[in-house]
Amino acid sequence: EYTQRGYPANHDALKTLFQLRYELATILGYESYAHFQLADTMAKEVAIVENFLSSLIERARAKCFQEMELFKADLPEGVALE
Repeated sequence: EYTQRGYPANHDALKTLFQLRYELATILGYESYAHFQLADTMAKEVAIVENFLSSLIERARAKCFQEMELFKADLPEGVALE
């Protein structure tokens, strides 16, 4: 409920904001607002950020499964997780 506190009242405002950000970026010669925002950062390109996030997700998922197995191993006998 808390995460929906501004919906639907702010829905149209957000759509307008996203459209204006996109228009600003394209007027300035960028493909998207993300490209515009990243142009003067260390990452420089959207693809670099996407690759980083993908690798982060893969490592986090592997670590999550590893820790879940450790957690299951520490459970008392007869207790099962579904």
